[in-house]
Amino acid sequence: MRPVLTRMINLSLEGIMPDSFKVATITHLLKKKPGSDLKLSNYTPVSNLQFVSKLLECAAANQLVDYIEAN
Repeated sequence: MRPVLTRMINLSLEGIMPDSFKVATITHLLKKKPGSDLKLSNYTPVSNLQFVSKLLECAAANQLVDYIEAN
């Protein structure tokens, strides 16, 4: 399993990512107190990515931080 994830992370850093990893489920959460749920502007959209997409995002962020700190 580890070699597969490593390969996927390396490919994503090269700009190659399957379309299925780019799909998110959007849910709208109420950002104001209850009772104000009639206005659309009182909601905020939240995107939920697939687990593997989140792993790729964390790996890219960690590598970027390491690079910035080293240089």
